[in-house]
Amino acid sequence: MRQLVVSNFDFTNPNLTEGTTNSVLEFSVAEDGKITNVHAKGGCKYVSEELEHVMKSLLYKVDVNKLNKNLMASTFIMPVSVNVNSK
Repeated sequence: MRQLVVSNFDFTNPNLTEGTTNSVLEFSVAEDGKITNVHAKGGCKYVSEELEHVMKSLLYKVDVNKLNKNLMASTFIMPVSVNVNSK
């Protein structure tokens, strides 16, 4: 999933803070495997917004057969570090 986030992240936004920004993505997985309730928190508002946009627009479903039934509809937390090179 991290690779999908990186490959779909738009680094062209001029408002992104240069350097490394640490963020945390929180999301849920619905019973059908769809990613829902996406929220990002971090040091740069624009990085957080882009992370949320990427996660919400992914054409990806979690293989619910590989998840423990107790994990369904749980909130998952994924730390993310985004490195924005100088423009």
